Amino acid sequence: LRGRNASEVLPKITKWAASLDKADARYEHHLLEALWVSWGLDKVDQKLLRQLLKAKDYRVRAAAVQVVRYTGHQVPDQAALLMQAVRDDNPRARLVAIVAASWIGKEKGLPILAEAKKKPLDEWMIYAHETAVAHLKGENVQKKKEAEISAAKAAKSTSDTKKK
Repeated sequence: LRGRNASEVLPKITKWAASLDKADARYEHHLLEALWVSWGLDKVDQKLLRQLLKAKDYRVRAAAVQVVRYTGHQVPDQAALLMQAVRDDNPRARLVAIVAASWIGKEKGLPILAEAKKKPLDEWMIYAHETAVAHLKGENVQKKKEAEISAAKAAKSTSDTKKK
């Protein structure tokens, strides 16, 4: 569909999405497919995007956050939508929002990452969050890690010496 004229495809996608059975277990997934088609045509359906960011299925919400990440040039309230996403109850949706926040610049990204820390970070989110913060602050994550390891070793060495 990407090779076709957007002005022909988009109305048909909208019509198709409107005709879907809301009782179908895969309804939200089908809507996500429609969103992806609009994204592929570089004309993200804003209404559909916002609807899917509030989907019942966390996988659909996470996929919609990915669309927000990659289409910031089309989404004027990208930062606000990512802020909403880092408050999601599902860890996958939050993880995707954390990673996305690392790409929108320091001024917008750091407040989103600060908000993300208000909820527990799982083992996947911890490193993504740490790396995103370092990236936005212009820090080298590897050097920061090496400094932390050296400090921990020095503290352990001091503790071991005191025990003797």
